[in-house]
Amino acid sequence: NLYLLKTFYKFNWSNNPKRATMKNRICIVIVRGKMNSCLIEFIDNGQRECVSRNSLRKHFKNLK
Repeated sequence: NLYLLKTFYKFNWSNNPKRATMKNRICIVIVRGKMNSCLIEFIDNGQRECVSRNSLRKHFKNLK
């Protein structure tokens, strides 16, 4: 399972319509890029997005 040993994050920005649809969804970081960007994957549907790492907050709650 891809999610066993990963750190979970919550997408936290909602300052435009696209980001508002992603707010408060749980994701993992697939790849960290240059200029503080990263590729994330949402665990609810597998959607992948390239976002700023400033938009992520660690998620500490149990996922069950």
